[in-house]
Amino acid sequence: KAAAEQKPEAKADANVEQQAGAKKERKPREPQMVTADGCKVTHGHAYQGKDNPEEWYFTAKIDGQQLKPQKMDAADLAAYQKKELTVPQLMERYYPTKLMPKVPEDTYRFPRQMEGAEGSVAIEKFNVYKEKDEQRPDFGRYKFYAQVG
Repeated sequence: KAAAEQKPEAKADANVEQQAGAKKERKPREPQMVTADGCKVTHGHAYQGKDNPEEWYFTAKIDGQQLKPQKMDAADLAAYQKKELTVPQLMERYYPTKLMPKVPEDTYRFPRQMEGAEGSVAIEKFNVYKEKDEQRPDFGRYKFYAQVG
């Protein structure tokens, strides 16, 4: 009886060792696509919403950073499920800015002086913002505010 009892334990120990070896040798996931800046997009997938099963969302990770899920159109979901749409195509549709090349910060620097008809005027404050008032006709558009003089 003692020999029969040891055999299942020995097999269990061997399985645990194999699983531990598999975890140590874990390779990073191959990217589904690479952006213009060389960022790797992985884990791109569609999933069903928890609260409303009729809603589906698309999400992915870029260089290990989870992106905020975006609600999918029904036509996009059907095409993705039929494999007519790929992850790169969905990335272009739902995360277009993530795929664009990053612009160096120096490009955003603006001069502290502005030349006008009356000479040089100092720019005291400069903001870029998105219009959030739904009543305005330019709702959702980006604007800038400059305080001069």
